[in-house]
Amino acid sequence: MSLSSIAVSHIGEPGGLNTCISNGIQRWAKEAGLPQIGNNTASRGVYVAAAKKAGVYHTGMQGVQVNDILDWALPYRHMSVVDHIDANGNIRSVGSGNMTSVPPIVDYQPKGGGHMSPSMFIGYVRLSGASNGDSPTATPAVSLNPLETINNTVTDFQNWWSGALGDPKFWYRVGLFSLGTTLLVIAVIALIAHSSAVQGAVSDTKKVVKTGTAIAAKVALKKP
Repeated sequence: MSLSSIAVSHIGEPGGLNTCISNGIQRWAKEAGLPQIGNNTASRGVYVAAAKKAGVYHTGMQGVQVNDILDWALPYRHMSVVDHIDANGNIRSVGSGNMTSVPPIVDYQPKGGGHMSPSMFIGYVRLSGASNGDSPTATPAVSLNPLETINNTVTDFQNWWSGALGDPKFWYRVGLFSLGTTLLVIAVIALIAHSSAVQGAVSDTKKVVKTGTAIAAKVALKKP
């Protein structure tokens, strides 16, 4: 069976959060007889580094095909298997660790079997072209030096930012965040003003009580 067919066969099974590699890519690659690059509990960053080292990572979406493994843009840090590409180049995939299902399950992404714009991804992995000699069960650990880690992070951010600027959903989220921040500031100002008013009222009350007490004392001291 192909990688995508195997992924589809697992739809509906449990797929806890942060399991797109362990319960998804690695598991399905093993069943398909493909290399399991990186270690089984690898983060997305480690897996991508292993794919680049093996010569099977493709930056950008030019030439993406069914059975390729998608590298999602920030902020998702996720990977899934291409299941279908429509006439417009939009992509449907299957992944584990789907946050839109409660409890999380292996599912189509987006949920329901729709398609997503290629701009949602920054690259892909094609395991059928692995050139590092990994066997289907090999899981070599890949360690990143600090400079490579920083470079990967900067590249991820640049790719995400370039895609986000043209994504209406990004600006929608920015608008909601700005509105929420504005309402929070207004609420804090109102609370401070209310607190000041209460303190002023308490101070005025104390003055009245003090004055009344002084007058009463004077009256009491007067001889009849």
